[in-house]
Amino acid sequence: MKKITKEYVKGVQGNNELTVISPPNVPECVAKWFEENKRDLEYSIWEYIYDFGENGENSNDFFSFMNNTDNKPIRTLILMQYGYYIAKEVE
Repeated sequence: MKKITKEYVKGVQGNNELTVISPPNVPECVAKWFEENKRDLEYSIWEYIYDFGENGENSNDFFSFMNNTDNKPIRTLILMQYGYYIAKEVE
């Protein structure tokens, strides 16, 4: 798991609130996409959604994750900036 940044904790404490963020548990394909795109995450998410039809033609596990609203995919990707767990895949 990645660590929650000190800046985030200071920001939360500065607003007199303490929010416990439970790091998301994500499949390996999501972690891989995130790591490849975290440098410019907002743009990368926008670009992926903009090309969603094209991405669907080359469907993969990440596309399935993004296409399932139960996963709350955009919220999950944003929360991953503060840490995440990689789900162990059952073989």
